[in-house]
Formats: sequence, C-alpha cells, structure tokens
Amino acid sequence: MLQQIKASAGSGKTFTLTRQFLTLLKEAAEQSETSACAITHAGTGASNEGHCWPEIFAVTFTNKAAAEMRERIVRSLKERALDMEPGNPAAGWDKKSAARWVTILLRRYSSLNVRTIDSLLNMLVRLAALELDLPPDFEPIFDERELFDPLYDAMLDAARAGGPERELLSAICRTLLTEADRKGFVAGEGIRGRLFPLMSKQLADGALPDMDEQVLRGWLQNTHKTYVQAAESLSRYIADEGLSANSNFLRFLGKVGDGSPFRAPDASAYTTKAHVDDCLLKVSKGKGSEDLARAYAELCT
Repeated sequence: MLQQIKASAGSGKTFTLTRQFLTLLKEAAEQSETSACAITHAGTGASNEGHCWPEIFAVTFTNKAAAEMRERIVRSLKERALDMEPGNPAAGWDKKSAARWVTILLRRYSSLNVRTIDSLLNMLVRLAALELDLPPDFEPIFDERELFDPLYDAMLDAARAGGPERELLSAICRTLLTEADRKGFVAGEGIRGRLFPLMSKQLADGALPDMDEQVLRGWLQNTHKTYVQAAESLSRYIADEGLSANSNFLRFLGKVGDGSPFRAPDASAYTTKAHVDDCLLKVSKGKGSEDLARAYAELCT
C-alpha cells in the first residue's frame, strides 16, 4: 500500500503520518519467520500474509523532518504506555502493547524506516547496484564540485606534462587577459569559474555544442551590441516621451555600455519586471509608447 499525504505547512502532516505509521505498526509482525512475513490477526486464528515492522516506510523531504518523525513515533508509544497523553497518535493502543513496541523499536532503532527521498532512492539504487553495473560500495555525490576539482587538477597535470591541454589552457589565458573585462593577471580562478558551469551543463545535457571560437566570439559581440542598443533606446524613449523613471533604473541603463561582450551582464531586478511600467514612476505609468515596451522586452531577453 502506498499513501501520499499532501498539505500546507503547519496543517498536521507529521501527526497524520505518525498516526498512519502507528496503525501499520499495530498490525505488523515483530520479525519474519519465513522469507515472507506472516502474522495472525487477532480473533481469527488464521495465518495471513502480512508485513514485518521494518517493511513500513515513511518518506519525507528533509533530514530534520525524518528525525522529528522517528522521535515522535517512539515518544507517542512511550506516552501511551505511561498513560500520559491520551490525544497523541497512539491513542488507540493499549498500554501493554505500546510498552512492548517501545522496547522493540529502541532495540532496533536503525531499522525504523523513516527516510528522506534522497535516502530512499540511494537505498534502492544500492540494492540494484549489480544490475546497474555499479560497485556495491558506491558513494553518492551531491556537490558537483567534488567531481569538478579532481578533473580540473588532472587537466592541469596533463598540461604541465606537455599534453594537448597545454595549448588549450594557453589560449584560454590569452583570451582572459586580452578580451575579458577583469582585474589582475592571475587567470587560474577565472578559468576554474568558467569551466565549472560548462561541466555542470554537460552533466545535465549530455554534450556541449561544438562551436568555432571565432563564430562564438562574433555571436557574443553581436549579442552585447544588441543589449547595449536596447538600453540606449530605452533611455532615449524615456527622455523623448517626457517620462519619469526610477533613478536606479536610469543608472542601470547608463552602466550597460560599460560592460564587455565576454562577461555576463550585471544582474538587475529591473530586467525581470513584467512590463516597463514597473520601472517608471507612478505619474508615468501607462503613458509609454509601444516602441518603449518593445525596447524593454529586447533588453530583458
């Protein structure tokens, strides 16, 4: 059985999930006598296929929520065993059964399967490691930097040894020093900062586009030129149409031309607005021309 609980923050998801876990726990066998659990339901005297308690899974998003739920399951049973809190999720349990299960859970606390989604997926992949052609002792990596740094160091070692990477790195350094809008002469961090997002994109997309250096250079220059022209057009339309714009927006437009084709434009909230009116003062809202709106849209694309 799979049950999903969806609700907003503070609406009682953890309480409901704990109560459902305890309902399944109440019907579970303490341990399996065979390869498949079998339990005898009270009052029937008949053996039926059921579940063992470590087979009950609760999955949540964060480690904090998982730890809180594990603690709440045990606390609820303990409070019921001591008859302390009749309104808790274990209210339907009798005291003797609650006390028994507190002992069982504490003895095998690591088998209490309240996991995060990441933890569950990691466990499933580990169980199928041989079928997936993975080493059984693999370790997941959640920070791409852990992949990037050894690869970057290996590339530098190959360049030092005179491999083809040497000429590639030399070309990158020349471009950074002569074309990029940057301070200083140490190119190492600049190279690292540009290669890391390329690796991330390759991991996400599977391959990087194959583009000639001169073609890419021309595309960057043309894109930057279009960006600068859009900013200049906006400034001109605002002045010609007698509109009043936010002073920070006008300052941003004035600095666009100071950028470089080989450096990402400075981030600005003014390029994320729904409409150019959001950059104008109240007295000018709704008074701009279609040309103004088009120039703003071009700036933001």
